[in-house]
Amino acid sequence: MLEQGIAEYIDGDEAIWEHEPMRRLAQDKQLAVYRHDGFWQCMDTLRDVRLLEQLWQSGTAPWKLS
Repeated sequence: MLEQGIAEYIDGDEAIWEHEPMRRLAQDKQLAVYRHDGFWQCMDTLRDVRLLEQLWQSGTAPWKLS
């Protein structure tokens, strides 16, 4: 989640989030974390999508509530 003031850390459309904006946020002590011990799986690639769909279809999706 980001607060409204985040825009002042981003220098245009070409800024790489993981580089300068994150460094400046850390330097200004503007970062926080939340420990999550549950299921997590990225969905960045077609392979990831297929894996998550297979979990859902098989009924073994860890995120599914009964």
